[in-house]
Amino acid sequence: MEHRAAASLKQSEELQRQLDDLQKKLKSSSEQLRALEQNKLQQQTAVNTLTTRLAESEKQLKTAQDRYTETDKTSTGLRQQLADVQSRLEQTSRQLAKEEKNSFERQKTIEKLRLTLEDNQRRQATLSRQAGQSVQAAKAEQERLARLQEEAELRAEQERMARLREKAAAEAKAEQERLARVAAEAKAEKDRLMQLRAKAEAEAKAERERLARVAAEAKAEKDRLIQARAKAEAEARAEKERMARLRETAAAEAKAEQERLARMRERTEAEQERIRLKRLQAETEAEKLRLSRLQAETEAEKLRLKRQKEAAEAANLELRKQMDAAVAAAQAAARTVAVPAAAGENIPVITPENEKLAPKVIQQMLAKAAAAEKQDAPKIARWNYRKILESDPTNFEANFGMGRLELAQEEFTSAAIYLQQAYIARENRNDVRTAYAKALLGQKKYGNALAILDKCPDPARKDLDYLYARGIALSGSGHMDQARQYLLQAHHLAPKRGDILLALAKLPPANKTKEAQMQSAKWYEDAKKLGATPDPILEKSLGKLINERVELIDFMSGAALEAERHRDWNSAVWYYGQLRNMDPGSGFYAERAARYCFLQKKYQETLKMLSDRPATASGEWLRAAALLGNGKTAEAETAAQKAAAMGAKAPDADLEKILNTFDRRKSGKVLQLLKGK
Repeated sequence: MEHRAAASLKQSEELQRQLDDLQKKLKSSSEQLRALEQNKLQQQTAVNTLTTRLAESEKQLKTAQDRYTETDKTSTGLRQQLADVQSRLEQTSRQLAKEEKNSFERQKTIEKLRLTLEDNQRRQATLSRQAGQSVQAAKAEQERLARLQEEAELRAEQERMARLREKAAAEAKAEQERLARVAAEAKAEKDRLMQLRAKAEAEAKAERERLARVAAEAKAEKDRLIQARAKAEAEARAEKERMARLRETAAAEAKAEQERLARMRERTEAEQERIRLKRLQAETEAEKLRLSRLQAETEAEKLRLKRQKEAAEAANLELRKQMDAAVAAAQAAARTVAVPAAAGENIPVITPENEKLAPKVIQQMLAKAAAAEKQDAPKIARWNYRKILESDPTNFEANFGMGRLELAQEEFTSAAIYLQQAYIARENRNDVRTAYAKALLGQKKYGNALAILDKCPDPARKDLDYLYARGIALSGSGHMDQARQYLLQAHHLAPKRGDILLALAKLPPANKTKEAQMQSAKWYEDAKKLGATPDPILEKSLGKLINERVELIDFMSGAALEAERHRDWNSAVWYYGQLRNMDPGSGFYAERAARYCFLQKKYQETLKMLSDRPATASGEWLRAAALLGNGKTAEAETAAQKAAAMGAKAPDADLEKILNTFDRRKSGKVLQLLKGK
């Protein structure tokens, strides 16, 4: 029946895998279609980019044409300026020629005037000759003065004309040179503009050709994408129709299989319920046997305690008699100076002057108190310590002893009083420091306790009591993360201390994950198993998690065993790995998970499963085999020797089959150790 159920479950899983494959194919087709659409979008983007670049190129060409037009206008302006300059030069030349003509006409006029003057002079001379000698002399003087004046004016005019001619020639020469330079610059600018225009036309032509090619390619790519999209859409429609048919078929088959599995599950659950009830009955019987044993042990313990109580009362009576005798002897000795004892010893006395016990009596009482503590008779120890303190309130041993007794009874106030005296007397003793800090912690004086613990030297800080006390003090001060570190160190040193586990459970989880909460529940559950008093607050906050954890462990243990029976190593590794994480203090689940990792030749995972777990013979054997599988022969030999020393058994057939695949020439000695030879 179980085999049929397993076969049905496997067939259902196979159908589910087929359905998942079909869904994956449909998803893949959808992804391909989306990829084609995305490629189409990318191509469209490329076409848009090319169009933009073409527009930019046309804009650049237009800009170049505008520049050429402006350059042409500039050249036209320069030509106009050159024409204007030439016109001005021609006008200047005409003015110069006109000025020369005027100068020549003035010279002719002067020459005519001179001739006329000479005629007049000749006439005047004739008249002068006729007028007389005196008039001739005056006339001659006048003529001479006139000639001098005319000659001076003529020379001045000639000089002015010469200066004007030189100035006009210089200006004409300078203007010609400037016009030559302007003409050269205009020619160079025209040549440069012609070159730029030719270059711009060539670039524009090349860009037009390139854009034409790009447009053709884009069009071809667009046509190809349209065809590909049409083809993909057709394939997707066909695939979708096929998937719909397959989904309908698979849904019908899955429905039928689910109905069959539901019937099988009902039968399986009924069978599992019967097995669970049978297991519960066995557990109930075992619990009854355990309770009967506990009752028997309780009765035996009651008888033992009764006998201890009777013995303590007898010892107390005997001690009282001895003390009465000692007091009587001391009173007798007070009346006499000293009375030697029958055995040759001096009897300790109480003198009336100081009412103190003699040192030897104190030592005897301290020894009896220490013996009473070892025999679990705190009343006798308390009586002796109290009597000593009545005689000597500063006695270190008595104060320390009374402090320990009060601390054990959780009388923290009185314990702090006694331990404070002991701490004052022996400040350097680590056990006194720790006990005094515990008493302060009981009074919730966390800061004072930390101040006491801070005085401990480094070697003492690895002590269990120190780690526990400091963890409690830090948690009371609100330093939860540091408190967790110290308490975890204390738990590592004493895994079976219920008070440490209870303190860890009371700390808020390191994070809000379910794993951290389950770990707190595990600590609280283990603390109660080790005798810790149930905490009402933790019962309310962690009780439900504890029940869930127990149910989950039972379920996953059953699933792991089922996977083992069907030799489903992957499932076994998963279930045992989860159980390993749920129970960090146990090595059993880690070993089982490591075994099935090793059987799959996953040697690194085997070592990972065994890490941070208590060392056992079978665990060390698996560690050695996994190290050998990783090629670490020296480390494997050390682990194999350790496993053999711990009493590891010879491997079963499955494990030995894996060992036989290893190279005997390189690791023969380790293989012999692993095979128990």
